[in-house]
Amino acid sequence: MILKTKQLTKSFGGLKAMDKVDFELKKNEIRGIIGPNGSGKSTFFNLVSGIYDSDPGSYIEFDGHDITFTPPYKIAGYGLSRTFQLLRLYQDMTVIDNVMAGYHTKVPYSFIDAVVGRKKNLGSRESH
Repeated sequence: MILKTKQLTKSFGGLKAMDKVDFELKKNEIRGIIGPNGSGKSTFFNLVSGIYDSDPGSYIEFDGHDITFTPPYKIAGYGLSRTFQLLRLYQDMTVIDNVMAGYHTKVPYSFIDAVVGRKKNLGSRESH
């Protein structure tokens, strides 16, 4: 199982944006989440990616890790992240540059490398 939620719930004050959602995504499976505005699609992705904390009793698992109350940066380290619905976020970048923007968590360079402008081979997995 790649992604699994059990009883996923999120309330904003008196409004229940998600109420006990069970979801499973298996390896090599493609799923879509559809619905009208305000139906909870973005809330679901915000919960799964750690942007929002879910309500008590919720469970989220990604690639065998319980990520229910895990910070977003750690979830991204497991390989799960999201993008936002801003169409012109990186308007001065090419399509490939925009796609690669999320790859930064996999690039093996250090803070010093970034400061001095040293480039690394993106295919390299050597640790620094």
